[in-house]
Amino acid sequence: LCAHANRGATRVGAGDSEGLAETARAIEELKHRNYFYLGIPLVNQANSYLHLGSIPDALRADLEAADWMRTREPHRLGLALLEVASFEFLTGAWDSALSRAKEYELTSGVDATLGSVAPGIEARVAARRGDARQAGDLGAEALRRARTENVAQTIGPELAESAWAALTLGDRDTASSLLAELLDIGLDPDVFL
Repeated sequence: LCAHANRGATRVGAGDSEGLAETARAIEELKHRNYFYLGIPLVNQANSYLHLGSIPDALRADLEAADWMRTREPHRLGLALLEVASFEFLTGAWDSALSRAKEYELTSGVDATLGSVAPGIEARVAARRGDARQAGDLGAEALRRARTENVAQTIGPELAESAWAALTLGDRDTASSLLAELLDIGLDPDVFL
């Protein structure tokens, strides 16, 4: 059943929206059987909703995943917390996003895999609230961590956000350099900006 949940999410990622129904059926059956490791299928369902453009449904699925992982899979809780924080940021629930980012750092540690995401979210909130200096400082920390992690899914957003913060502070040279780095590693800035 886990394989069906994951296959459904893969189908959605490949453009087949019917994969979402396969994932949902598998998750319901896993719940019915009281399957212990339900967190990752729920996170995959959230990502399927995101791929289909439904941030509220993605947030709902990730909140369910976080609740599940908090009691049954605490070693995986960080992943759900970061996704919830990201979706809350996108919906404008910035204070809640900041709380989730802090909870991630408290439960997972600042040196954890994906540790750049929490200060990255803090930087994005600071930037949207008009505090370019704090956004730049937090963004620099997020970028430092992302470079250490060397994971494309974290370094891309952090390079883009740091470039935006540099531009906001009037530092066009740094912004150009960061965008060039984004292109050099093969990532499209339009995806992140």
